[in-house]
Amino acid sequence: WPARLAVAFGVLGLAAAAFAFWEARSHESSPVALDLPCPPDLRLHYYWSSSAISPDGSHVVAVAARGGGRNQLWTWSLASADPTPVADTELPTFPAWSPDSRSIAFASAIERALYRVPLAGGRPTRLCDMVDGRGVSWGRKSVIAFAPTGSGPIWAIPAGGGAPRQVTEPDRSRHET
Repeated sequence: WPARLAVAFGVLGLAAAAFAFWEARSHESSPVALDLPCPPDLRLHYYWSSSAISPDGSHVVAVAARGGGRNQLWTWSLASADPTPVADTELPTFPAWSPDSRSIAFASAIERALYRVPLAGGRPTRLCDMVDGRGVSWGRKSVIAFAPTGSGPIWAIPAGGGAPRQVTEPDRSRHET
């Protein structure tokens, strides 16, 4: 019995590993390239985190400036590919889409705050202060995570507003920031 049991578990283990490998390979995605027209007078911001594709793949948001103006958020619908400015989003950084692709969160360098704005239009809603924002991410559980400074902890706030709470504690003894 012990030898047969060992062989049976070995076969089951190999079958499970083969299934896991097949399952992982079947869900691999291919790289995506987007070629969106950009008006000649629209200057895209150069920073790596200044644009994002909506989770449903229907829109792109980017930080850009028209002519000699200041940076603001612009959206492109992949159905029309004509960029649209997002009102009242002057000097934005780190745009992040809501999981349902209906809103965008961003840090405002001029207001030093975290905002959210509906894609369909409307004024941005101030969520909380963000002294020197270094990142924004909108999770599936309607929580926005953000780094309010370049060297401190990560915080989170309900997407609908409320009190932000600290979610990480950097270990200064290990030089974490």
